[in-house]
Amino acid sequence: MARIVTMIGRNGRWMLLAGLAGGLLFPELASLMRAALFPLIAAILFVSVLRVEPAQIARALTHMRRDLPLVLLLQFLLPLAVAALFFVCGISGPLAGVIILTTAAAPITGGAGLAALTGLDSMTALRLLVWGTILLPLTSILPLQIVFPGEAISPLEPALRLLGVIALAGGLALLVRLFWQPGPQGEAMVMLDAASALLLAALVLGLMDAIQPMLLRDPWQVLLLLAAAFGLNFGLQIATNTILRRSGSDPRIGGAVALMAGNRNLALFLVALPLSSMEAMMVFVGCYQIPMFLTPLLMRSYYGLRDGAI
Repeated sequence: MARIVTMIGRNGRWMLLAGLAGGLLFPELASLMRAALFPLIAAILFVSVLRVEPAQIARALTHMRRDLPLVLLLQFLLPLAVAALFFVCGISGPLAGVIILTTAAAPITGGAGLAALTGLDSMTALRLLVWGTILLPLTSILPLQIVFPGEAISPLEPALRLLGVIALAGGLALLVRLFWQPGPQGEAMVMLDAASALLLAALVLGLMDAIQPMLLRDPWQVLLLLAAAFGLNFGLQIATNTILRRSGSDPRIGGAVALMAGNRNLALFLVALPLSSMEAMMVFVGCYQIPMFLTPLLMRSYYGLRDGAI
């Protein structure tokens, strides 16, 4: 058993690939996992915070002057710039709308776990997740009105619910760390790596249930959405990382910001959208999981990090 856990912990990125494959091949299982998304999110956050020193969490507020402008740039100014570009170029339609919404979304909830699997700074990812979710009801007002003019849409309730999960899971993990000194090391860290990989694989499985029916019905449409998802996700990561590297940012910290810039939590918008938009959105959300959870496999070498334990 210990050998299996060690193997999973040291090859965690491949577990995400297994989750993607499972979501495509077994949509019924994906639908079952979708019902457990919030417990999975809570567990992922708990494991992610367990990896962090309590002193780092206490210092998180000292980064506010840098984190808040980053969140405003990525969640407010960027979608407005994309919308303006689409307007000038005469681009419209569902795909244009979902791209605007993606750039307006908060970072993915499992971003700290993805950052750890990619070898980046998980604490930076966690801070951007918290601030991005807190500010989402304000930063998303204009982008939502651009995509759905005249609709009374607000992600306030799901954002507050997610913040409650973050506070509960993170607070419990912090309490455990206060008594767990000097913290996870050696085999314990490998076990956390394995737990993080398995939980992220289960999460991606639960977000893939809409793809297979659409793939059988209209494969070219799915391929178009998949190409847009890869281009948007990796394009945002590369652009953000390039800018931060040239400004002298630490590679692990700048890489974590770039990872969160490309990997967004579209699911928070789903509960607030008009019912007529749900199906098209869910297919794109499913397609977006593929580059998102392939990030540790495909982007680790891009970020210039050695292939290590995870």
